[in-house]
Amino acid sequence: MADEAAIFVAIALGLLFFVIPLYLLTFRKKEEDEPQAEVKKEEVKKTEPNTSNSQKKLRNPVSKKKVQQNLNDNGINHPYLISSLKGHTGPITSLDFSDNGKLLASSSEDRTVRLWNVKDFREKDHKYGRGNVEFDLASDVAFSPDSRAFVASLANEQKIRVFKIHKEKKETGSTTMSISPEFDFDKIHKSAIISVGISSTGKYIMTADKGTQIIIWSIKGEVYDKIDTLLMYNTFASISPCGNLVAACGFTSEVKLWHMQFSKSGDFQQTLKAFEIKGHRAGVLSFSFTNDSKRFATASKDGTWKVWDINVNYLKSQEAYLLSTGNFTGYEEGLNVNIALTHDYFTVALSVGSHLKYYDSKSGEMDEDILHAHPGSICALRWYTDSKILVSSGGTDRMLRVWENIHGAKANLADLKEKLKRTTSASIKERIEQQIEDYTKFLKKFNKV
Repeated sequence: MADEAAIFVAIALGLLFFVIPLYLLTFRKKEEDEPQAEVKKEEVKKTEPNTSNSQKKLRNPVSKKKVQQNLNDNGINHPYLISSLKGHTGPITSLDFSDNGKLLASSSEDRTVRLWNVKDFREKDHKYGRGNVEFDLASDVAFSPDSRAFVASLANEQKIRVFKIHKEKKETGSTTMSISPEFDFDKIHKSAIISVGISSTGKYIMTADKGTQIIIWSIKGEVYDKIDTLLMYNTFASISPCGNLVAACGFTSEVKLWHMQFSKSGDFQQTLKAFEIKGHRAGVLSFSFTNDSKRFATASKDGTWKVWDINVNYLKSQEAYLLSTGNFTGYEEGLNVNIALTHDYFTVALSVGSHLKYYDSKSGEMDEDILHAHPGSICALRWYTDSKILVSSGGTDRMLRVWENIHGAKANLADLKEKLKRTTSASIKERIEQQIEDYTKFLKKFNKV
């Protein structure tokens, strides 16, 4: 028994002096190895962006600088994207270009209206003037003809506020802009105002609400007339660029247009029904005029868009006639759909939810489909007066995006080549050849020639 006890004590001492130190040594070594493993993971992460960038460069025909610029815009990577205008802190509700082509106004649920310089669109920095909408927010904005003021519809109070634009030159030569409220119109609308506009003649202001009412105002806020659209409800309304027509669409499948009649001395006389645009099989969601008020584009719940010639003598009962049509997919009830026809007639831009599509306005064929042009639904589209750039506004991303019109450039190039064949004048021929060279050089950047 004594021998067995001695053996047991020897084993216990062996465990104490050999096994336990071995365990502590192993545990210490593991602790020392763990930081090295973390460093290796960090080194792997550092190498990942280089691999990704090289792959994107191979897939994208534009320059590395352009790719990097687009990737910085919340991950949007499309060669048509020129820039993103950032500044709003809430969803954007509307936008409008000034008649002089120098400014873009945008309104937002952040209770501000911002004025952007068009000349900065292709620059890295985008300066803006800011004006607060006290105790409310602007649901829509429209510039005055002289571009020195604008009107905004107030979402909560359901009335109109006039703002004045102030410009001040600094010693450095730069110009700053500020905005101040001037006065409010009386509250007459009983439901939310969805559209506001000022005629190019400066003779009247139009407002339309979610019901069926359109009100025609004087510049000072006096009511000229009230129109019942009889559309069940309105979805959009606008004044033609010439200032003679007011148009509205809604639940029904037609667009209604009214003629604003003034005397030679400028006094309002009456509102006359001009004509209706018929051809869709379901409610019209959006429409747009060209700058010369001769063409008109519509988009409907039936999944079609159409381009119309409205250069008719409607006072003698002449009707608009259809020029072309196209189809689009992806519409669901309640989804935002916007349409904009270029002022040169070549391109139809259409947004369905967050997707932006370019169509040939004559053939109806889709030329480009930009998926998720904004993270959320697009709320407005506007072409600049030269038809070369398009501005879209998003809701959830709180920014405006500026896009190239590649299809328009291709269409203009083809049109110029046809004109060159028919030209006999040396001076005109030289001018056309220069334009062809410019468009060709531009399209080569996008591998489109």
